[in-house]
Amino acid sequence: MNLPRFHRRQLLEMLSALAVTPLVGARGAFAQVRSPLAAPALKKAEPANSIYLGNPNINISSVDTTGGISMPRTSGQVPFFVHVSASAITAAGTNLPWEDLMFSWNFGDALGKETFTRPTDGAIVNANGDQVGPEAAYVYRLAGTYTITLTITGKNGNAFTTTTVKTTVKASAFDVSGGEYWFDSIGGNDANPGTLISPKKTLSAMNALITHLRPNTAIHVKRGSTYNGGTAPLNIFNGQTVSDSSVAGLRIDAYGSGANPTFVSTTAGQPALVMVNGGSSSGKSKSDVVLSNLSFSTAGLQTGNQILISCGSNPRAQFSHVYLDNCDVSGPNDSAGTVFQIAMDGTPAALFANGSGLWNCTLSGPASAANGSNSGFYGGARRWGFVVGGSISGATKVGGLECHHIYPEIQEHSLYKWINFSVVAANPRRSYCINTNWNSVSGGLEYCQWVCMSECNFSGTQRAHDAGQSSAAFGTFLNGSTDITISVPFQNSQPTPGMQLLLAYTPKAISALPTGVPYYIASVSGAPTVKSLQVSTTLAALSIAAGSNGAGSTPILSTLFKNFVAERCAYNNLAADALIAPDVAQTMTVRDARVWACNGGRWFGMNGQLSNLNQYKLYRNKIYVASTASASGAQIDMGYNGLFLAQQITDNIIQSSQSNAQLVALPFMSLPVGGSIVDRNTYYGPSDSDAKFLFDGSTAKSFAQWQARLFDMNGAIARPSWITPPTRWSDMN
Repeated sequence: MNLPRFHRRQLLEMLSALAVTPLVGARGAFAQVRSPLAAPALKKAEPANSIYLGNPNINISSVDTTGGISMPRTSGQVPFFVHVSASAITAAGTNLPWEDLMFSWNFGDALGKETFTRPTDGAIVNANGDQVGPEAAYVYRLAGTYTITLTITGKNGNAFTTTTVKTTVKASAFDVSGGEYWFDSIGGNDANPGTLISPKKTLSAMNALITHLRPNTAIHVKRGSTYNGGTAPLNIFNGQTVSDSSVAGLRIDAYGSGANPTFVSTTAGQPALVMVNGGSSSGKSKSDVVLSNLSFSTAGLQTGNQILISCGSNPRAQFSHVYLDNCDVSGPNDSAGTVFQIAMDGTPAALFANGSGLWNCTLSGPASAANGSNSGFYGGARRWGFVVGGSISGATKVGGLECHHIYPEIQEHSLYKWINFSVVAANPRRSYCINTNWNSVSGGLEYCQWVCMSECNFSGTQRAHDAGQSSAAFGTFLNGSTDITISVPFQNSQPTPGMQLLLAYTPKAISALPTGVPYYIASVSGAPTVKSLQVSTTLAALSIAAGSNGAGSTPILSTLFKNFVAERCAYNNLAADALIAPDVAQTMTVRDARVWACNGGRWFGMNGQLSNLNQYKLYRNKIYVASTASASGAQIDMGYNGLFLAQQITDNIIQSSQSNAQLVALPFMSLPVGGSIVDRNTYYGPSDSDAKFLFDGSTAKSFAQWQARLFDMNGAIARPSWITPPTRWSDMN
């Protein structure tokens, strides 16, 4: 074959680059290929990074990348999971750069094959170069040094300010110094040495290896194998004692061809997988655990979780960096009690310190339920937790508590991307697709922040997602009648003179207030007011009776959410009111959503008493309400109390076919206040009985009356160009 010199050189370079090295040592079951050549580009229906996805209402003159890319670790063994964030990026022109700017990621893995079907529009995406948003995650399966590139873009007048920042990570081959073993439930024998040629057979033999585990151990299970655990499931770490070593490095994965190896529990209350820290007898930490290509299921009525990964309450045996990789969890048929398909937790949450994730996992719950509160995934590491790809489905019993597809307990850096939340044919539906949660560990005010929901399909539940619960955040003091003199920081953990503080109280006289700072005063009854006081000169004067109301020590406000983004998500087939319930989110941005076929009233609706504290940005969303929707209510409802902070409601398109259409409600706002922007929105309510579907306070307004209040001076009443009624994402493009 005669090739031009250039092509011959390319071919030689390609062949020399395809060097094969073992994944886990000379006896490894897999091989890895490393090449600098770029893989062929995948055809995508709509490249997310080809258009500007940041805030259109900002002017960014410069971006400061000094803080670099934030991440919990920069090296690890394959499969090496990384979670990255733009939380350290700042910019001139915004005080919320993590929410306002556009971020695009490239993980520098030219041969990466981490492809997903984006659930919103069906496009094929590659995690290596198709992730957009302030948080991202990736897995390196080949040893090598990689460069992660973050591209940052901000609107600047009619142009854009763009810059990049890079960091390097290193993925190393897995070290099997702790041992490497093969298992085959059909052709194995426990008398065998456990090699690829002579594998072991039983679950009891497997558990004997992993209960007293040595660092850097690899276990490979042949595809097609089935293990019926009964009372002895796959049991990791439970036999660890003080004399055992800390465990850094465990891999359990599949080899061969066929279906994933399956671990089944047939005993009520017994999970199919148990990973615990060894109890009080273990004083050693556990980290870097990856379970890949495994299936877990339970049969019959269960009274416990299907997968339990728990630190318990042993402060000496923390977990970190635990990941489920392309795993399936199915059942139970109908569980008794409160059951999670996957539960990752520590008591307190600080014991599960950093790093947890589900990568392209499928959680299939019951299609109907009568006996238990069935949920999907619960918990996660305190910091740096993700769920990327895969699908979650299932029902719960009527009135079931904690019945959500995802019920996370992650304080900082949580990512939910490319998840398909499925419709179940039978009710009752679970409550939320994602019910974000954080319970204060310190007992004082704590922020839950850097929460990113990106390109998910929210469907099949009562509601989509929330940001905590105002009643839980306020604790029991909302029902009290004594004076409350608790002041908590509005944005920072340490108050300083001149900053804003929030004071929440029951409606009686407030005494002994510190001076010199503006207060937002949130009252249980009546509209909040702003009170300006004199200058305070001491830090001590700014903290009054923190955590006490004269009757107890529980703080009146224990959790606030901020730096919260939901972007490019689909909302459909949701049944209840307030599909997005921001409750105690101090800041939240929702952008580029598509909403259709929902039966409830409000798409974005406040349920709590903190609307004087919240700052929301809703832009470029497209919302359709069918005439058959049973409930009413404004699609964008900005709260029950006064709004003192700047709100952004721009560039949205909202159509309702109802006769009593309610598109936007801005209670107690007679004109834009505090720098708020309500503009460039398009409304359409052709069936509304009086053509008044915009609400300023409690009064319905025509569009002319709306504009007379200085709203939507560049807005319009116009029929959207989308297909009516829309039944999928592409219908609303």
